Parts: sequence; structure tokens; C-alpha cells
Amino acid sequence: MKKAILIFTLFASSIISKGDGWTQKADFGGLTREAAVGFSIGDIGYIGTGRNANNAYENDLWGWNQSTNTWTQMASLPATPRWGAIGFSIGKKGYIGTGAIAYAVGIEDFWEYDQPNNSWTQRANFPPGTRWSATGFSIGEKGYICFGIIPFQTAAQDLWEWDRLTDTWTQKANFGGNPRWDAVAFSIGTKGYVGMGYDGNSNFNDFWEWDQTSDTWTQKATLPAVVRRSPAAFSIGSKGYVGTGLNSSGSYNDFWEWNQLTNTWTQKAQFPGSVRFWDVGFSIGGRGYIGTGSNYSIDFQDYYEYNPDSITTGMNEIRNAANTSIYPNPFCNQATLTIAGVETHCNASLQIYDLSCKILKTIIVGDRKEITINREGLSNGMYFYKLVSDDNSVLSIGKMIVE
Repeated sequence: MKKAILIFTLFASSIISKGDGWTQKADFGGLTREAAVGFSIGDIGYIGTGRNANNAYENDLWGWNQSTNTWTQMASLPATPRWGAIGFSIGKKGYIGTGAIAYAVGIEDFWEYDQPNNSWTQRANFPPGTRWSATGFSIGEKGYICFGIIPFQTAAQDLWEWDRLTDTWTQKANFGGNPRWDAVAFSIGTKGYVGMGYDGNSNFNDFWEWDQTSDTWTQKATLPAVVRRSPAAFSIGSKGYVGTGLNSSGSYNDFWEWNQLTNTWTQKAQFPGSVRFWDVGFSIGGRGYIGTGSNYSIDFQDYYEYNPDSITTGMNEIRNAANTSIYPNPFCNQATLTIAGVETHCNASLQIYDLSCKILKTIIVGDRKEITINREGLSNGMYFYKLVSDDNSVLSIGKMIVE
């Protein structure tokens, strides 16, 4: 059993690039699946809904445990089975909404999954009405739905914000590029990122940033690869990742990293599974995951873990890493940091560093699994952490934002 010392820091000098790579994990627990939704809560990744190889729509939900590499069927979505829905998570809750319940027949409902109770609650419907093949992401206490298909086969470019605290929807600034569906999205800090997709005539490889604070869109560096729709995407730290997808020439398994700090794309280790689209992507801690999907001829249920080169150290690679998360993040007054997958001890401590690696405060962790972080002494900005065991193995890294 490892003793864990939790340290917030950038410590770029301790991080050594040793190359990225993929590891195949246990196959998805349900039937083969295309156009499903995925999200993560703590150390559990979830995949649900979608269409199986028998062309039947699903409303099931499966959870994958990062520590045990096992799938468990959870409570099914208590609503009409669907394909092309959206999914995201906020804190300990997951969300699934919209989608198609038959060919070209959309739905506008929106549901909340409670992880601790394995139960569902219906929330306010998506106000514009029926929508499928849309894109979803979350920032702090807010969830977002953009793009998609509206009757009849019309591409959308609107963006809607859902407030978890009030269960209300608010329309935000329309997307700055072409309307589309089958795009990708992820968030980093207070920014949402969307790109790729299809408008019924053309595929895209453009990439855009939405600023939650100013409600404005800014075009970023274009993906330096073929145009595509229906790829998978996720974010880890200040990096976003996009791979797979299809266009009129075929399907792909290339994989790309976007750096928020430099606005540059770098091609990474190729996704090792078959070429595909309509697959699912999400991240857990310092790892990314892609699975399921289709290549028209075959639907898949294989599932892979991606280890970026930015989370290896001069001591050891991160293996069986602890899972840490901060909620809310960004935060104004205080946040809660949770620790899972490792046991802490009386000598564990939480140290918070600024971007120059100066220690700003130290908090005794002890054997607690939840730590309250107050903003006292911290100005607005970004701070970094890594979880370190007593043998100097880095178990987890990440960041928090004070605003």
C-alpha cells in the first residue's frame, strides 16, 4: 500500500516526455455500439444509449471502473431508447439528452444521472425542441448543447447553456462558423472547444473556442489533417485530443493533440483500433479513453486507454494512478478536492503552488478523502497539482482555476 502526498504544482522540470501510447482495456460491457454517449465521474467512465449492430436503439448505461478494468451495467435511462444523443458530467452527476428515437425523428428531453444513488431524474427539456447529432460539454456548474440536426435535416449553429442550480436553459451567442452536426467538443478551464463536423454537404476541420466569461467565439488553429465528422475527443489538463472520424473518402484512426497554451496541433500515436467514427471519448484523471463506434460494415465494442507523454516522470510512469478531482472548478470562494484509488496517511499534505512553482499554502490531508480548499491567499488564476507517493511515483496531476 502506497502512502500518498498530494502536491499542487506545475513542476515542468520534473516531467520528462517519454512518448505517448495506447493500451487496450476490457471490451465495452454492452452490445456493439455506434453513436453512443460517454462521460466520466471520478474514476468511473460511462457509455450508454446509441444503436447496436442489430440496428436497434438502446437506453442502457454501463460504467467502467478504472481501478479494476471491469464494466458494470447501471440503471438504464428511463426514457425512449435513442441514438445520437449528447452526454457530459458535472460533479457527481452525468447528463444525457436529445437524440433520435427513430429515423429522422428527434427528441428534446434531458436527464440527470445520480452516481451515488444509481438513479435518474428528468430535468428541463431542451428549449429549441427536437435535436439529434448535437454536441455537448460542461464548464463548472453549467452544461452546454450546440449544433445538431433539426427537422428536417437542417444543420444548427446555436449554443444553449443549462444551469444545474436552477434547471434553466439560456441561449448564448451563435457559433461563429458554419452550422453543422456530428462535431466534437471538450472544455479546458472556462473555455469550450468545438470543431470538425458536417453540414449535409461538406465536412470540416476548423476548430473554435467559446469563452464562457465573454460569451464570444474565436477561431483557433485548424486541424492539420483531413476534414471529418463524427470523431472522438477529450481533454487532459491544458491539452485537447481529437482522433478517428470519417469523410467521403473513408474512415480514419489518426490522433491529434491541441495545446491550449500555444494554439498548435501535434500528431500523436495512432489510435490502435480499426478505423471508425461515431465512437465515444472521455478522460479520467490523466488518461484518455476511446471506444465503440462503427465503420459502416462493423460496429465495435473495443475500448482503449491513451497515456499522453505529459504525465510521465523521471522516476516512474504513472500506473494505477489515484484519481483526484476538484469541484467546482473554476471556483470563486472554495472548492472540494476528492481523492480516490489510493489510501492517504497521516503524513499526507496538500501544497498549492503558483505558476512559478512557489509554494503558496500547505494543508494537512491526513486520511481524508475530501479536502476543502479556500481561496484565501490565492488571486484569480491557474494553479497546478500532482499526487506523489512516498517512493516519489507521480500518481496524479492536474490544475485548478480561481476566478
